[in-house]
Amino acid sequence: MKLVTVAQMRALEQAAVDAGSSFDQLMEEAGLAVAQEAWMLLGSLEGCHIVALAGPGNNGGDALVAARHLADWGADVAAYIPRQRRDATHEQALLERGLPIVHGEDDDGNGQLDALLSVADLVIDGLLGIGQERPLDPAEPIGLGLARLREARGRYQPPKLVAVDIPTGVAADTGAV
Repeated sequence: MKLVTVAQMRALEQAAVDAGSSFDQLMEEAGLAVAQEAWMLLGSLEGCHIVALAGPGNNGGDALVAARHLADWGADVAAYIPRQRRDATHEQALLERGLPIVHGEDDDGNGQLDALLSVADLVIDGLLGIGQERPLDPAEPIGLGLARLREARGRYQPPKLVAVDIPTGVAADTGAV
C-alpha cells in the first residue's frame, strides 16, 4: 500500500482529470470500490441493513454512490445527510430507487439517525475526508452524527464500519485524531 499526503492526493486526482477522466467518473469509481469492500466485509448483502453517512463534500458523494450500488445489489440501504450537500445528483439516484434519505435538519434530536443505526449491519463513513481542516464540533450536525456512530459502535453487536478514504476525525497528513 502506498500512502500519500493530501497535496499529493489532490495532485493525483487533478492529473487523472487532466488525462481525460472527470471528477464524476472518479467519484463513481471510488463509490464502486467502497461498495465492493462493503460487500466483501459482509459476505452477503441479503437482509443486510446499510447506512451511508454522507457529508457535504466529495466523500459524501462517494458514500452515496456506494449506497446506490449496494441497493442495486440487494442490500437494504438508507442515507443520512447531516448537512446540506452542494450537489443533489447522487441523492436523486437514491430517491429514484425509493431509498430512504434523512437530512440532519429534519432530524431534531437525531432520533431518525439513531433508528437507522440501531438496525445497521454496516455503516459507510463518508462524512468528511482529506479536506477536513478543523476540529469537529460535537454540537454541529456532522459532530453529532459522528457521536451517534460512536455510540452505535459501542453496542454488544456493533455495525461494521467502512470509511471512504479516511475515517472522519483523522487528520489525513498526520494521523492525529
